[in-house]
Amino acid sequence: MVKTLRVLIHADPETIWNVLLDSIETPQHYLPDVNASSVVGRLEGGTAKELNISWENSVSGGFDYFVYYQGVPKEIKVQENENDYDPELFRSYVYEIEIIRENTLRGVPYREKFLVSNKFKDIRQKLVDHPDFSGQIIIKVVPYSVQNPMAPVVLQFNLVLVPKLTDVKGITGHEKEMESVIKTELQRIKERAEDLVRSA
Repeated sequence: MVKTLRVLIHADPETIWNVLLDSIETPQHYLPDVNASSVVGRLEGGTAKELNISWENSVSGGFDYFVYYQGVPKEIKVQENENDYDPELFRSYVYEIEIIRENTLRGVPYREKFLVSNKFKDIRQKLVDHPDFSGQIIIKVVPYSVQNPMAPVVLQFNLVLVPKLTDVKGITGHEKEMESVIKTELQRIKERAEDLVRSA
């Protein structure tokens, strides 16, 4: 399942970001059917790097390779017919905080790993041993208008999830359920952020 869910929030990006961080620490306030949750691992002050590579055009019949220097990828190339092509984009994100959380959802335990970038207002939520899906959810706080600081802000969840079931009806049901859960979470984050702005 590859899908983007978003909600418009009438609050400043910093307030929304703080509510997002609270939703990692206390998911019971934002996620329906969570029986229990605890943070079982945390790394702060370190860096967790994730490479994000995308191509303008794929090269048919070509293959990708990494060029490393002392264990760090320095460049990525595509090779076809002995000719090298540099990719259009080669981006690296650095996350200041890594959190591992254990949830129990309707009696079923599973783990998630969160990579948090305060600088880019970006969170990667990776499903470690979810009962229904593998993959990740990319969470971003996106200002609606850079020129107007009073403009609402878009909170965006990009779902890149692979179902573990093989039954088509079962997959469809689980996808609808996951989408419904995330929409509820988005709505509760929106309500909490807007309540904080109103009460300030």
